[in-house]
Amino acid sequence: MKNGFYKVEDFLYFQPPIHDDGVDVPLHLFMKQETEQEISKSEVRRIVKAMYVEKYHHGNGIAKEVLNRSYSKMNLEKHDLFCD
Repeated sequence: MKNGFYKVEDFLYFQPPIHDDGVDVPLHLFMKQETEQEISKSEVRRIVKAMYVEKYHHGNGIAKEVLNRSYSKMNLEKHDLFCD
């Protein structure tokens, strides 16, 4: 752990491309640990979903289709990223 961050083990994470013709970038996912206990996998999935919607879509303006394609590769949920 460095500066309070730890690597989330056994978690497939992709940074989505900015444009439709780009490629996903596989990355190690790090989380900031505020307590002695690591964040649960379900909470990590919730955070990743929020990152995709709030940061990548609303903040960066990446198309929903591009994000759905990248998000589905992580096998986090069976339904569309933007369905709630």
